[in-house]
Amino acid sequence: MGFFKQIMKILPKKHIDITELEWEKERLRKRQAAEEAARGLYGQKEEEEENDDPERVYEVLEREILPERIVCPACGNITFEGVERCDRCGKELY
Repeated sequence: MGFFKQIMKILPKKHIDITELEWEKERLRKRQAAEEAARGLYGQKEEEEENDDPERVYEVLEREILPERIVCPACGNITFEGVERCDRCGKELY
């Protein structure tokens, strides 16, 4: 006898009742309808808030982009990339 058949003999068989499935289906349908209604109300509130102040001023964000840095293999000084010699010891960086 196969392994699967042995397992099936040990496990209890589950009887599926159609009325339970229909109740579950109806419960899920109501839940989805409630979630969609909540999303619709929430979306309308967001649109109203955005339309309240047409002259809204937004904060300007700035980010500084720093040049790449490299470490001198001789002295360990940190210098900018593109420089041929170290500022501290004068050795070639490449």
